[in-house]
This record gives sequence, C-alpha cells and structure tokens, in this order.
Amino acid sequence: MKKITSIFALLLCVFVFSCSNDDDKETSSLQIVSSNVTFESAGGTGTIKVNAISEITATSNKDWCTVSVNGDIINVSVIENNDMSGRTAAVTITDGEASTLVPVSQGGCVILYNKSELGHAFTYAGGSATVSFSTTASYSIEVPAEAQSWLSYTLDEENRTITFNVAASADKTPRGATVKVTAGKKTIYYHLGEYELKDIAGKWRVSFVDGDDSTLAGEIEVVQDEEEPTIFYLSGISNFFDLPLIYNGEALLTMGGLNLGTYAGRYNIYTVTLSEGGYVSWDMSTQYVAYPSSINGKFALVFGDNGSWDGDVVNGIAYWAFSGAAGTGSAGWLEKFNALTLSK
Repeated sequence: MKKITSIFALLLCVFVFSCSNDDDKETSSLQIVSSNVTFESAGGTGTIKVNAISEITATSNKDWCTVSVNGDIINVSVIENNDMSGRTAAVTITDGEASTLVPVSQGGCVILYNKSELGHAFTYAGGSATVSFSTTASYSIEVPAEAQSWLSYTLDEENRTITFNVAASADKTPRGATVKVTAGKKTIYYHLGEYELKDIAGKWRVSFVDGDDSTLAGEIEVVQDEEEPTIFYLSGISNFFDLPLIYNGEALLTMGGLNLGTYAGRYNIYTVTLSEGGYVSWDMSTQYVAYPSSINGKFALVFGDNGSWDGDVVNGIAYWAFSGAAGTGSAGWLEKFNALTLSK
C-alpha cells in the first residue's frame, strides 16, 4: 500500500511540473511583427505592424511624432527636424492586456559646406564660382533683390554644388552682395562681388572684434604705397602699427609673417593669422582675404578664409610679439582683429 501511494505521489508531481512548463511557454497576446520608424531630418511616415488578439491602441510621447491605428498597423508620422542633434520618441502600443514600447528615432539636420568657399571676389569682367553644398533638411537660397540683375546661381543637387554667376560690370563700379542660404536652423552667408585696384584707397568705415571680444568700429583710411601700387596700409586701425594689405589681382588680403617693427624697444612685432581652432600662424602662406559684400546697401569688404590654412579656418589677423624672428620667443598678442569688415 505504501508503495502504491508513493507511485501516485510521483505521478502527481510529474503532472504539476508539466503543467507549470506549459504555462511558462505561453506567449504574449501582443507582438511586434515589423517596424520602419527610423527617419532622416526631413521627416516622413513609417509603420509598425503588430500581431494582437484584441483591438490595439497607440500613443506617442512626443508632439513631433504622431500615430494612428488601422487594424494591426500603426502609422507613424514625423515632422522635419531643424535642429542639428537627433531625437527619439516612444510609441506605446496596448491591446488591453499587454503593452509594449517601440522607439522612433530621427536624425539631426546635416549641412555639408566648405568654410573656405564662403567668399569670392571678381574683377569687372565677372565670372563664376562653384561651391560644395548639401543638406538633409529643406533649404532656401536667397539672392538680394538689388543684386539679382547681375548675380545668379545654379543648383546641382546630384553633384551637391551651387554655382554662383557674376555678370560683367558695364560701369566698372564696385558692387557686392550677401547670399543667404538657410537649411533647418542653420544660416550660411556667401559674399560675392566685383572690385579692382582703383577702388581700394580712400576712406572706409572699419569694424572688428578685438582681443577682449569687444566690437570696435570707426573711420579709417586705406593708404596706397607710393612705390608699390598693389600694397596698401590700413591706417588708424591701431595705435601701434598700420595693417599691411596686398592686392593680388583679384582681392585684397593680408597674411601672417609680415614684420611691422619693434615694440617697447625689445620685441619684434609680426602679423599672425588666427584660426577657428585657436591657433596662430606666422607662415606667409596663410591669408585673410577681403571679399566684396553689401552692408546696409553699401559696398563692403568682409575678410574671411580662402583655404590657405590646411586643416583649419582663418578668422582673424593679429599683431604678435617675438623676442627674435617670427616664431622665436613668443611673448603674446599686442592687437587682434577678428571679423574684420570695411564698408564705404
């Protein structure tokens, strides 16, 4: 009798264990079959397909991501992302018994352009300049109304370029324009126009950001060298030295490595170019170029980079003190001129 009881107890344990395993293998009533909810910055629509026993509902936790349900399909709609950073939303799906979360991701606005191509100077013969440009966002290109008679552009989306076309000037007077390119929340400015050697000397209004990050402005004079007509001096920009400028046949520019003289009886002062990366260079190959533009309807020269500093972007010029030749015994800056602009 005890043996029969033991066998019965063993069979009962096996039955209970088997039932327990069957319960563990039960699947959820709500399953994600497929999803297509990864978006670029331009936005768009996607879907989430589910397998559910009961009617489903879906909600999103972000305003920029909206959802609607059609049977076992959740339609996901995402608006354009104009920010540079990406973002993520969560779609909650439920069938009354179970629920699940599906992440929705969207990339940020990507803009590809070359900072060394933001300025282009031409003689009165005109010309064209092709720049690289592409973006994942919707964009606009705005040529000022007053410049549309002589400045146009051609967009090549396949090759990711913009070609600016500058017509020849019949009256041979300086002119410039700022083309505004907006992509998402990013705005890029291109400076283009025409001027020649004869237009440089004379009175100008100068504006720049100094070494203390203060914006200074005032009246100065660009003086032409008596012996060499392609050399000019920005007179009155500093209490110490005039800034030398050179006209290279297309544009006015300054550069690193120019010896200005001595200071305090013991320092040699040289020009150095300043870079966005926080570096300085006394190499004469690094240049800061004056590109034609327009400020408040007046002809202007906006200084900028021309690609002369490999791997960095020139954004200013400075007077630098050395105990010896340029690069020897650096003692720091005497004057800095960032965001340098001249206007008539």
